[in-house]
Amino acid sequence: IRDLQKVLRNSFPSDLFVAMKDETQRQIKELFIQSVSKRQAEEILEGIELLNPCSPAQIEAAQRNIAKTTTTLIEQEQIHFTRPT
Repeated sequence: IRDLQKVLRNSFPSDLFVAMKDETQRQIKELFIQSVSKRQAEEILEGIELLNPCSPAQIEAAQRNIAKTTTTLIEQEQIHFTRPT
């Protein structure tokens, strides 16, 4: 969970809001929401709600930005990632 929190802290809030607009990624959104404080979760959910509709291209771009942030943190050994078997 700490690694996930680090990804959240190092990602732009706008990318988080846009990326989480994708309803097909509901489980990932719930995981992110559960890994932060109640106040932060409320802020994220409010940001998503207030956001204008997003195109699939905008959602994909935001998700790519978060993936890049995650990759950078892994390369810098600030977070650890293991693939499930």
